[in-house]
Amino acid sequence: TGFKENIIVPNTYFVDEPLWFKGSTKAKKSWKTMGNINEIDALAWSSNVYMFRIAMKLAGVEYVPHGALNVDLNRFVKTLSTIRRDFGELGLGVKTGLDVPNESDGYKGRDTAPGHLLDACIGQYDTYTPIQLAQYTCTLANMGKKVQPHFLIESFKSDGEGNRYTTYKFKTNIQDDVSSQADAFKQIKAGMRACVTRQMEHHIRIGQKSHMLFIVRQEQLKNMMVIQMLTTQTIYKLVIFQQQKIVNH
Repeated sequence: TGFKENIIVPNTYFVDEPLWFKGSTKAKKSWKTMGNINEIDALAWSSNVYMFRIAMKLAGVEYVPHGALNVDLNRFVKTLSTIRRDFGELGLGVKTGLDVPNESDGYKGRDTAPGHLLDACIGQYDTYTPIQLAQYTCTLANMGKKVQPHFLIESFKSDGEGNRYTTYKFKTNIQDDVSSQADAFKQIKAGMRACVTRQMEHHIRIGQKSHMLFIVRQEQLKNMMVIQMLTTQTIYKLVIFQQQKIVNH
């Protein structure tokens, strides 16, 4: 959304720091203060604030410390519609067309408090189904081409002589194509790669309690992979696998 709506270009820097708004007793912040960072840093280190700043610019408001987040209902609806449209082009918040009955499009938030625009940009306002998350991930890997997922590949019937005739064969269906945003996908991939390759301490937090925080240093990651969750708030780095245990699937 940031790239598509011309909010950022490659190597755009924002300051990650706690954001304080009028009437709130808690700051909107990342899991740590990261300072001046670009979009690759934001993805590598799970910056909420970087995404918050994109949301505010998308809504046309400037952040003023301890000031009000001045987003009226019309602007809220317009901005949220843009976010949802752009997310949907990648696979989030819309039905994927999976060949099973009763597919859900997830849950859409309804509260119109201005702060929820910030939440929407980090995946904390709407919720998405597992198949949507899978399609979204594949769309990123495909550089913006959203392909319909499916279970059924082919069906056939046989005659009395043992000859087989195909009655149905799935044809690849491109549902959306935003591959023109090549710079955006290049930077997204660089950020995801940086998450597991940078020479820094990798933090793994499950839940919110401090006794569940563990540190894994870079030298321990030679034969491991860290998977970063799509949402940046609740679980920062989700699981570590021994690479040799990952099967091809």
